[in-house]
Amino acid sequence: MQRTFLSDEELVSQIASLCLEGRRLVACLIVHLIEVEDRALDKKSACSSMWAFCTERLKMSDGETSRRLNAAKLVRRFPSVLGRLERGDVHLSALRQLGPHLKEENVDAILDEAKGKTRSELDEMIARRFPRPNAPTVEIPVIASMTTATAVATPPAPPRLARIEPLSATGVLVQMTMTAGGYAHLKRAKELLGHCIPDGDTVKVIERALRTLVEDLEKERRAKTSRPQASVRPSKAGHIAAATRREVFARDGEQCSYVDCEGRRCECRTRLELDHIQPRALGGGDDASNLRARCRPHNLHAAKEIFGKEHVAARIHCRQQQWMRRGEENRREVRAPIGSDVMEHATRGLVNMGFDATTVKKTLHALLGHPDAGAPPLAELLREAIAALT
Repeated sequence: MQRTFLSDEELVSQIASLCLEGRRLVACLIVHLIEVEDRALDKKSACSSMWAFCTERLKMSDGETSRRLNAAKLVRRFPSVLGRLERGDVHLSALRQLGPHLKEENVDAILDEAKGKTRSELDEMIARRFPRPNAPTVEIPVIASMTTATAVATPPAPPRLARIEPLSATGVLVQMTMTAGGYAHLKRAKELLGHCIPDGDTVKVIERALRTLVEDLEKERRAKTSRPQASVRPSKAGHIAAATRREVFARDGEQCSYVDCEGRRCECRTRLELDHIQPRALGGGDDASNLRARCRPHNLHAAKEIFGKEHVAARIHCRQQQWMRRGEENRREVRAPIGSDVMEHATRGLVNMGFDATTVKKTLHALLGHPDAGAPPLAELLREAIAALT
């Protein structure tokens, strides 16, 4: 759409007006995002987080989402930021730079000084206000063919996160930096797989390791097995049988089952949990018909709708305190050595209830603080383990 009919002065004036209106709209958008989060409308829109709501429902780019959510977080902490954003005293990118340094006692002074500064000027201001120690000098040998002297240089930049880039329909570029320990494991895996991967192809070794890892995790987190029992043994009250877990996750396609009022389903497939449709505390059973797969945010959202935010927050705080006290007791207590029969009976009992043997052993050891430490009576140990496993 052309604007050739405008004079130079009119064109510049309209651009200034549009910029002012744009800043006002951004400030208004920040307020709306805060209200969306307060009302949990991201969860009700079948999104597992505000990030998903912005990128999937509002079609923002990753950069837009990052800057706007960061600004919303700062406006929550410092309401005066909103007015500065609306007036153009500070922009979203500047808030991203300044955010880590803002506190109640310095927010006004820093934002006053930052007004109208460019990115490089903000970097200088931050360095002046919050100085960091000088980087150490590193001597890097120069190639002998060039000179035998050494060159003084600054340390190399820290490694970036793993780079993942699709190359074709069948190939994906994965570029990463491994730790020395991880590389040692890779070399050892190549040695042990020499009979079936003679050339030691790194890709084949890693893909095989990932297949094994996925199988172990599916068994641990989804109760999958290659030999399911023909008949399902009745489980005790308060425990979800492994066969039931498999049935529910398979039925829901290992994806969060939350669907919003417009029929859109949450796309989250990570941190899935089993949620009781009729809560167990209100008499709901542990059969598959009363269970559904939910991501953790939507599971928590359902609990808040039924029991209230305050009650759920209090329960979470209570559970965290219990685990902190238990961990502290495990570190400080000196118990009598535990008999192997107690550990054996506890493990056998939990496995017979349907829990994975490897997970059971890890849980028992975590509760004891150390495999060789003492333990409470068998009944108490079982109660603690069941609570942790469920």
